[in-house]
Amino acid sequence: MRSTQFAAAVAAFAGLAVAKTCTKDIEISEPTPVIDCDVVDADITVNEDVSGALSIEGPKQLKGNLIINNASSILSISSSSINSIGGRLEFQELNSLNSIDMGSLESVSEIVMRKLTALQTITFGSDSVTEAESVEITDTDLSSLSGLMLTSVKDLNINNNDRLTKFDSALVNVTGQLLINSNGRDMEITLNDLESASEIQIGNVKTFEVPKLSVVKASLKFDQCDKLESFSAPNLTKITDALAFINNEQLSNVSFPKLTEIGGDLRIVNNTEFTDISGFPKLESAASINFGGNFEEIDMPELNRVSGTADVSTTSTEEDFCKFFEKADDDGVIRGGADCTFDNEDANQGGETEGGRKTDGSSSSGDDSGDNEDAAGIVGVNTALMGLALIAGVAQLL
Repeated sequence: MRSTQFAAAVAAFAGLAVAKTCTKDIEISEPTPVIDCDVVDADITVNEDVSGALSIEGPKQLKGNLIINNASSILSISSSSINSIGGRLEFQELNSLNSIDMGSLESVSEIVMRKLTALQTITFGSDSVTEAESVEITDTDLSSLSGLMLTSVKDLNINNNDRLTKFDSALVNVTGQLLINSNGRDMEITLNDLESASEIQIGNVKTFEVPKLSVVKASLKFDQCDKLESFSAPNLTKITDALAFINNEQLSNVSFPKLTEIGGDLRIVNNTEFTDISGFPKLESAASINFGGNFEEIDMPELNRVSGTADVSTTSTEEDFCKFFEKADDDGVIRGGADCTFDNEDANQGGETEGGRKTDGSSSSGDDSGDNEDAAGIVGVNTALMGLALIAGVAQLL
């Protein structure tokens, strides 16, 4: 038994002894290069003239970057040996690339994939890539991101992938930005495990599900989600910066049953089906409010502090909507003052839009005729005084 263990130990030591580390940058100039290194403590780049099926075999660990840019004739990229990349995996402007197969890769710091317009499949290791500093996937032909099983990431940017209509992820934390927009039509996003994020910006999606999200450390914004009908964040309690819903033409309902604080602007503008603002039953404070739309009803029973202004406008001909803000202003809830207009056909342009009526019967644009009359009177008096001065001067000459 001891001799067997000793032999195994010797073999393991021998394996370590012959492991080869390369410390100089490697440039690949052919599709099947010979790289006699177990560890590359440098960068690997691929020459633009390489074409066909690129196979990178040999290295197991790459401590630097793997960079393949502007090689428009590469059809596929594969490696069965590379299991970790300490730096950046960067593939850009590979117009003919249709597949990436790196079946052993389980760890990478940063992924950048831009303008891979023919790319249809990505395969990473069996345990996939679960953590990364940042991931950007832009302008591809991908219909699935199943090769990415991220649980933690700093920045995730997925945009302009026309065939990508679903994204289901086990993400738990996004410490930087989560940006998803302009992908496939009617895109559905499910992030059932996401608990916290910093900046979230969502565009052109049909659904966005985040049932466990409890904290947003910067802003949460939805813009031009034409098919989004509703949004719910049942466990979200605080948004450090802004919350915005802008230009979502089918959005009719939002629900934030536990949200108590918005550190920045609460902005709801140009969501033409949105008529009832009652999805904030626990909201106590916001820095400012900007509403513009077809609102008819509002119920924010716990609101007790708006440190800035409230600029609000609705197309509704009923003045009751504005009375809520008028009372809040009178009660000192809105510290910077409230300006609310109703019966304003341009209300969807934003709360600061001129036009419409106020509850006191005045127009938001005001009536400056009195000012004009006062100005005319001042001009008349000044003219008369000048005339008298001229007459006096002439009399002295005589």
